[in-house]
Amino acid sequence: MCENRRARSERRPETFDLLGFTHYCRTQKDGRFGLGRKPIGKRVDRTLRYIGAELRRRMHRKPCEVVKWLGKILNGWLR
Repeated sequence: MCENRRARSERRPETFDLLGFTHYCRTQKDGRFGLGRKPIGKRVDRTLRYIGAELRRRMHRKPCEVVKWLGKILNGWLR
């Protein structure tokens, strides 16, 4: 696919945001075309600001409560 675009003197296709991820074109390890995904930067920043504010608010609670809450947030993000 990349060879076809090069033959037509075209650059890589544009990226697009969908369902919380930025999708982009990439090359796989074996040289074939692949689709890459990474979280949208604005949403990552917003989530990190929220987590920081909540951790400050929960500063004087029991550490096990804070860890349990933070674990839920991180598991949701990773899934």
